[in-house]
Amino acid sequence: MQKNLAAFKGENGSLFALNKIAEFHPKRMFYVTGVPEGQIRGHHAHLRDKQILVCIKGALRVKLDEGSSSKSYILNEGESVFMDTMTWGTQEYLTGDDILLVLCSEEHDEKEYIKDYFQFLELTTKEN
Repeated sequence: MQKNLAAFKGENGSLFALNKIAEFHPKRMFYVTGVPEGQIRGHHAHLRDKQILVCIKGALRVKLDEGSSSKSYILNEGESVFMDTMTWGTQEYLTGDDILLVLCSEEHDEKEYIKDYFQFLELTTKEN
């Protein structure tokens, strides 16, 4: 589900707010910047971690693959999308000047990452 952040714009700048995160209480955040135009990052899923991906600057194409179906979103500045557990995610950086902020439900744990797409498909098939 894609959401626009609350925007407050004035002569002295803009403020974007993500209020009332219903999906989880964030335990970690990070941001990605400096990715060349057209590059794709992500290529993994999480067993437990849920994430909210927020475009801070530029534009991103976010693909969320649940195994049986996938959706693609274009995020512009001030827009976000929720990524649930067991969702294979990729992010394409469209301008070369993009900033992606990620809010996470869990602290970093390398053991809960799924980095092999075929393993991901096998796990999602077992769930259904």
